Amino acid sequence: MEFKELKKIWDTQNNKPMYVIDETMMHWRVIKKKNSAAFRVNLAEFIGIGANLFSASIIASAMLYKGNENVFSFSMMIAMFAAAVLIGISRFRRKKNENRFDRSTMGELKHALANATYHVRFNTGLLIFASLVVILTVASIFDTENSLWLLPLIVVFFGVTGWGARWEHRCFVRKKAELEQLMIKLQEEPESKT
Repeated sequence: MEFKELKKIWDTQNNKPMYVIDETMMHWRVIKKKNSAAFRVNLAEFIGIGANLFSASIIASAMLYKGNENVFSFSMMIAMFAAAVLIGISRFRRKKNENRFDRSTMGELKHALANATYHVRFNTGLLIFASLVVILTVASIFDTENSLWLLPLIVVFFGVTGWGARWEHRCFVRKKAELEQLMIKLQEEPESKT
């Protein structure tokens, strides 16, 4: 290229912004992130409700079948039923508040961020609840004394499950941080154009 052609390209670039954000594409990406966050939180709620109801039912049927009225098993059964009910109430409240977001790009992003924040808090609550389940399970084993051979298997099971749950939690925190960074970038964008 000759100098005149380079100068012409340079002059045309100086008259135009160096980059242009495709707002339609950005809105589509934000909606995609919002739907992804909503899917993950819905799935987590359904799994939480289903797993707690199923586990509580198994414990109740085992207690009825064996005639063993272990205080720790009974406490775990009640805690699991209560957790399923609380997750259902929490889901109802979250779904009820979904209509407060507008359908603009920023509104969709705020909705996605609200779902991600809820998911991180929900997962934190489940990690704490899992600790209670571990304590009640170990106490139940020590109370019956005839199942002590299960203790190493249960320790390994809960150890692997806890490691996986913490890894998953870090992934949710990272996704929430990505949404927060996108929110900051979009809020700064109008200021950088002026």
